[in-house]
Amino acid sequence: MKNLNNLFYKNLIEFLMDFKNEIYRLSLKHDLTIMQLMTLISIDLNESLPMNYFKNLFQCDPSNITGIIDALVKKEILTRQESINDRRIKDIKLTPKGIKLQNKLLKAFSLENQSLFKGLTDEEIINFVKFINHWAQINSLDYKV
Repeated sequence: MKNLNNLFYKNLIEFLMDFKNEIYRLSLKHDLTIMQLMTLISIDLNESLPMNYFKNLFQCDPSNITGIIDALVKKEILTRQESINDRRIKDIKLTPKGIKLQNKLLKAFSLENQSLFKGLTDEEIINFVKFINHWAQINSLDYKV
C-alpha cells in the first residue's frame, strides 16, 4: 500500500504541475499573470465578490490581492465598488470585457481542449470530473465570509 500511496502522490503532483503549465500558457496568451487569470475565473457571472474572498481563496496577504485587482481594473476586466451593505468593503465584479475574456478562458479550459486528458477514454474523463466535483462539494469552504 505504501508504494501505491507514493505513486499516487507523485502522479497527482505531476498532473497538477501539467495543469499549472496550462494555466501559465493561457495567462501569457492573454497578457495576464497566473493570479490574475485565477481571479478572473473565480468570479461567477453577475456576481459581486468582496476583495476579502480572494484573500481567503488564495490564502495570501491583502496587499497581494489589491495588486491583482488593481491590474484587472486597469485592464477594464473588473470593477471595484463600495459594498452597498458596508462601505469599508470593496466589491469586485466582471465588466463586459471581463465576461468576454472569462468565456474565452473557460472555453480554453474545457475538457475538449485539454491536452491533459489526451489518451483517456470518455468514461475515464467522466469519472475524473465526477470525482473532482464531489471532492469540491464536500471540501468547499465559504471564502465569502
